[in-house]
Amino acid sequence: MNSSTIILGAAAAVAALVLAAIAAVTVLLVRTERLVKSAATRLADLPCPRCGVVIGAAGAAAAGAARDEELRRLRAHARANGLILRIDPLWRFPCPACRTAVKFDPGASKAGLTRA
Repeated sequence: MNSSTIILGAAAAVAALVLAAIAAVTVLLVRTERLVKSAATRLADLPCPRCGVVIGAAGAAAAGAARDEELRRLRAHARANGLILRIDPLWRFPCPACRTAVKFDPGASKAGLTRA
């Protein structure tokens, strides 16, 4: 075996590892995007950790709308002031029934609501 064969073999192994890493990250991004798109539907079915009342479609829609408005406001402020945003992915809102502050992670598949 000569040195060029060893180099080609090593390059092929590195390329395979890089492609596997890219594929893994892509799968993770696609899965998280699906979870985020279905966030309001999943939130509507979750009970409040304090009172146990299900958030419901109206509560989930209100939380999503409040989140969207807050993000719009933050982006406008950042754009006007030349700032870079780091956006917290958690939705923080009061329970529609008992007004307890709760948080929801739209990118997590198993996490329910927790107290904020």
